[in-house]
Parts: sequence; structure tokens; C-alpha cells
Amino acid sequence: MILAGGKALFLKRGPGGDYPGFWGFPGGRLEDGEAAIAAAIRETREEAGVSLEEKKLEPWARRVAPRETTGAVPTPVAPGQAVEPGPVDDVDFTTFIARAEEEFVPVLGPKDSPEHVAWAWAPPYEPPEPLHPGCRIALAKLTLDELGIARAIRDGELTSPQRYKNVSLFALRISGTGVSYRSDKKDDDGKIIREAEFVYRRPENYLTEEFLARCNGLPVIMFHPEKGLLNSEEFENRVVGTIVLPYLKGDEVWGIAKIYDDRAVEALTNGPMSTSPGVLLSGTGDQRITMEDGSPLLIEGKPALVDHLAICQVGVWDKGGEPSGVLATAIGDSSMPETKDDDSKKILDAIAGIAKKVDDACTRLDAIEESNKAEDARRKADAEAKEKAEADSRRKADDDAARSKFSARKDDDDDASYKSRHDAEEKEVASEFEKKGEAKEMAADRAKKARKDAEEEDEKKREEKAKADAKNKADAEKEEEEERKKADAAAMRLIGVTADQVKAVLAKMGELDARIPKATTEADYQAVIDLQARYDAICGQFGDQAARPLAGESAAAYDLRMARGLQKHSARWKDIDLSGLKPDAFAIAADQIRTDALSAAANPTGVPDGRLVPISKRLATGHMVTEFRGAPDAWMRNFAGATKRNVRRFNTSGSAA
Repeated sequence: MILAGGKALFLKRGPGGDYPGFWGFPGGRLEDGEAAIAAAIRETREEAGVSLEEKKLEPWARRVAPRETTGAVPTPVAPGQAVEPGPVDDVDFTTFIARAEEEFVPVLGPKDSPEHVAWAWAPPYEPPEPLHPGCRIALAKLTLDELGIARAIRDGELTSPQRYKNVSLFALRISGTGVSYRSDKKDDDGKIIREAEFVYRRPENYLTEEFLARCNGLPVIMFHPEKGLLNSEEFENRVVGTIVLPYLKGDEVWGIAKIYDDRAVEALTNGPMSTSPGVLLSGTGDQRITMEDGSPLLIEGKPALVDHLAICQVGVWDKGGEPSGVLATAIGDSSMPETKDDDSKKILDAIAGIAKKVDDACTRLDAIEESNKAEDARRKADAEAKEKAEADSRRKADDDAARSKFSARKDDDDDASYKSRHDAEEKEVASEFEKKGEAKEMAADRAKKARKDAEEEDEKKREEKAKADAKNKADAEKEEEEERKKADAAAMRLIGVTADQVKAVLAKMGELDARIPKATTEADYQAVIDLQARYDAICGQFGDQAARPLAGESAAAYDLRMARGLQKHSARWKDIDLSGLKPDAFAIAADQIRTDALSAAANPTGVPDGRLVPISKRLATGHMVTEFRGAPDAWMRNFAGATKRNVRRFNTSGSAA
């Protein structure tokens, strides 16, 4: 990529080669034994006519990814156009930067058959399209910060390592999972302090978002400290960088590390090197078992501490193979991993052989652990339920005792004295709850509830007693009535009188009693007088007077007697037996009858045509007045004679006189 004045040189590929019609940088395939930088110098001279010096080329980007094409000779594809997929292989895009003082006119070549048909200088952030896939990430890197580059490495857009300002970004394995092999650990004198063993690291403890979060900022150091964990001195002497972007990769945990130490960068780049995590196990969940062949196996539990990530020559999670914890593909490096030696192959074969057994063993152990957890949970639940039941029982006993502190209502209690006594008792109950350790507000609430319950219970008992007393009284009265009837029957048999005869005598006595004038109160007398005045006003409209009250006649009887007299004027009530109505219904009927009577007096009906009917009314002053309804000239007809005409002469001329 040639840069000049903020723009980059782009060449448009011609027909006959890869990616015809696409825009890209000067470049091409490596020849046999040719280094990447040498190929860049050669291709730039052939395709653009520019000679570059190796020392002025800056290694910029490398991307190894599947070919983004649909065939050996890809062409631009219109949106929505279907294409048949072609062969896919990995393509190594390596980019160098050359900086020119100013833009120039390239000479497209080779002379005999130029590979490109056009050129353009364009801003890197606005390249011509379609763009060659190997160029896009190289252009993007111009604007990426260290986090963007780290993400590109993680996503396979850029190879590890990538240089950014003062740091190098490497992809490092933090931890593997599954089965691996840990060799003997010896001290400086060669004494074995930990025997070799197979280890099993549970994926569910490591392949999680939680574990990734624990790896943020994880120190990267050169080799493990002697005591296993970092301290202040070891941190100062060993730290070369930190993990800035942890991520999952298959069954392993990886991270992009910022490496600041130049010697560490050189060691990682020139390798081969690997990694080993410094993890402190909690001991909880760790289980050691012996395999059928006698090999020891450690099944690790959840890590208590992720302390550091050590750069080393061989890591446990290489699983006996070549170092694989560091991705370090230098620009121009095309070397392939070396073939594993026999010892490594044996370890790998052993790991593969016991993997299923370990899985089975872990499954059994997990089942046992889950069973134990379930049993512990059941016991805990039973204990909590028992404790709650006992607490509820104690609380109920306290509440029952509190209710008993409130005295029952006495027969001579008025509301004020009853409330005053219970107020004092409520304070006493609240104080007792506080002495038992209840908070003041809670004690007051419990005392108030106990009072409410006690009063409701007392009221219920009083209601039940009242119902029982009423029933006993009714039963006694019924029994007394039956005894009286028996005595009356015996007496009537003795004197020879029948029950019907007694009823007839009683009825006659009732009629006589009704005729006897009753003494009336001042209120009854005034009510009758008011009714007489009301009915007198209505009857006066018909030229009559209201009847006088009978001696001893009640207001209700007088109202009924007068309403019957006017009942004929009410279409709604004229056929109703007013004496059978209840007082409320009669009051409505009497009011409507009086209203209908007034209306009938004011608007008489049934006056024959040509007749004049007199209607006499008594005024409030006692004077009688007479009004007439009908034909006004009817009264004069009796006095008017027949109309006569005399003929004086006859008209014979044919015209009117």
C-alpha cells in the first residue's frame, strides 16, 4: 500500500487473473523461496513502475483467511445475483506500507500484458469499489485503535501479533478444558514435589461469561513464580503485559494481550512458546481418583483465583503436543508446525484413551454430588419448615394469650367505659410483647390485632347468646300459648261453648269497640283538622264542603273516608280498594286522588254541545261563586224568537237590486 498526501494508490485488475474488475494495491503471488517483502518490492515495480527500498517498507498487516471468492477467476456480482460456490482455500494477505512524498502517475505493467487497466489515488476511508478482500482490513487498520485491532485478531481479520504504537498485540491461550497431563514438578535439587498426573478441567467452570470477566486485566508474566502466585516483587520482575480482550475459542479460553516488553515480544515472535495459567483451586469440588490402569486423575473444582498467565516453553494445555498457547505468525513467515515427536504422541494417545473414562467418572461424581446437594437441600428445607412451624406455634400461643387479656363487655357497660378499659388493656399487652423482644411498632400492631380479635370474638358470643335467649323465650311463649289454648279448650268444653261461637263474640266486641269514641291527642286532633282543610278546598271546587270528622275518628280513618269520596275522579285509583293498602302505599294513592280531583274540577268533561253547565265553588272566605262551562249563548236561546223576512217586491229584470 503506497500512501502520499493522505491518499492511497489503487489499481484496477484487468481480465484474465484473479478478481477482475476489483481495486487493490500493487501485489501478487510469492514465487518459490521468495520472502513476502521481496515479493512486494518486485510486484510494485512490475505493476506500477515504482522501485521501493526494503528499508523504507513498513510491515503493516497480515490476514490468513478462506478465499472470499466463488471461483478461480471471480468477477463482480450484482446484488441478488446467484453464483455457484467454487473451491475454497486459505489465502495469506500480507501488506506493507510505503510512503511517497507526493502523488505520481504509475506505469501499468508488465509492458507486454498489463495486469491492471486503471489507477486512482483515493482516501483510504473512501476506496473505489469493488475492493479486493485482502485490502479492506489493511485500510481499516489505519483508523483502528488497540481495542479495534484486538477485536480484528480475535475475529481472524488480522494475524497475531500486530504492532500498535508502543505495544504488540498477541493472541494467547489462557486455559484449556477437558483432560490433559501434568508432568512431575521438581525443585532446584531435582526432588519431585508433585508427581505427574492427569487433570480434568470442567468446561462449565471456564467456558462462561463470568470466567471471561475474571480474565480482564489478567497479568501476563514470563514463567511461573517459584511459589506459584504473584507477590509485589514477582509482579515487578515478571510482568510483561496484560490481557485486554478475553474470548472463547472452541473448548479453550483465549485472550488478546498487550505485550510491552521487547524481549518478551521477541521470544513470543521467534518461539515456539506456549502459555500456562496460574490458577489457585479452592479445594471445594476437587476430587482425586485412580484410573483402572493406576494413573492418578485430578478432577478440578471451580478456581478460587485466576492469578496470572505465564509465558513458558511448554504448557499443560498443549496436552503433550507442540507449544500452541501463542499465536505468532510473523509477516512473511510461511513455516508449518513441526511434526510431534513420539513422546508427545504417546501423551496425546493416552489423553484420548482416558477422555471417555474421565467423562463417565465425572458424570458419576456429578450425579453423586447432585444427589448430595438434593439431600442437603431437603434436610435444610425440613429444618426450616420445622423451625417455622415452631415459631408459628409460639406466635399463635402468644396471640391467644394476648386476646385473653381483654375483658368481655358487661351488661351495664356503655361504649365509653368499654373503650376506656380496652385502651388500658391494649397498652398492657403491647408492653408484654416488647418485653419478649418485639419491636415497638410491631408490638403495638400485634396488641391492636389481639384487641380487634378479642372484641370480635366477644361480640360474636354476645350475638349467639342473644339468639339463644330469643329462641328460649319464643319456645317458652309458644309452650305457654299451647298451654293457654289447652286451658281455654277445657273451659269451653266445661261451659258448652264452641270455638266458632267465641270467635263470633270477639268479632262483635271488636265492632262495638271500634264504634266507641276514642280519646284523641292534640297531635291527632290537629292532623284531622289539617286534612279537613285540604279536603274542604278540593270539595269547594265542586260547590260542596268536606265532611266533618266523626267523634274519636283518627286522621288515617278520616283520610280514607274522604279519599273514597273523591276516588271516582282518579282514572288510576277509582277501582282500587283503598282500605287494603298499606300506609305508605295509601299515602301515595291519596295524594294522587286529591291531585286528580282538583284537575277534574278545573276541567269538567261530559258537557253536551250547545249546553251551559254551572259549577259552584266555595272560596276560602266562605262565599259561594258559580262558573259556567259549555256554549256561552246557550242561556239566551230560550229568549230569542224565530227570525222573519218580509218580501217587499220581486225582481223581474234579471239583475240584482
